[in-house]
Amino acid sequence: MRFQLILLGAVALAMSGCGKSEPPAPPVHIEPSQVQRMVHQASDLDGRRIELDGYIGFDNGANGQAIAIGQVLTTDRDGRGEELIRFDLKQGAEANQLNLPVISRDRFVPNAPEVVTFDLRKASFQDSAGKAHPLSDKVRVTGRLVYLGLGNTGPLSDPDPSSPSGRRFKPRLTDVVLVSPTPN
Repeated sequence: MRFQLILLGAVALAMSGCGKSEPPAPPVHIEPSQVQRMVHQASDLDGRRIELDGYIGFDNGANGQAIAIGQVLTTDRDGRGEELIRFDLKQGAEANQLNLPVISRDRFVPNAPEVVTFDLRKASFQDSAGKAHPLSDKVRVTGRLVYLGLGNTGPLSDPDPSSPSGRRFKPRLTDVVLVSPTPN
């Protein structure tokens, strides 16, 4: 009986240690020059948190307006430069959100989806502390890297002869946090 109690106590002690979780790994910092090789041409970081520095951009319309479909991180202001990665971000005026003032709402034909045009000159992003920044400010985007995929077939990809894997994957960041980049 005594042996059973000691054994039971040892098992309980071992199991109590199993409930402790390891602290999350720090995000993998990726320089713009590494994005093609580490994110688009390989899927090794799938599910990991990564961080990239750049500028928030959109699919721009005429006169500094945008329909703002899908945010993208680019290497230069106003959506110029190289596209680094697409990411998901809520619209609003709270921490880790985009504040996009509406210029107009239109339907090109009856019963079509509404097209909302935003004024990017007045748009801002709120960092993780809730401080507003103009879209012309550089931002560090940290998020979970996921790849577009279908069921259990793995990540979708396109042929890419310049890639070591011969493929180009379709990455996106989710669970995004925005901060001003740390000066080098």
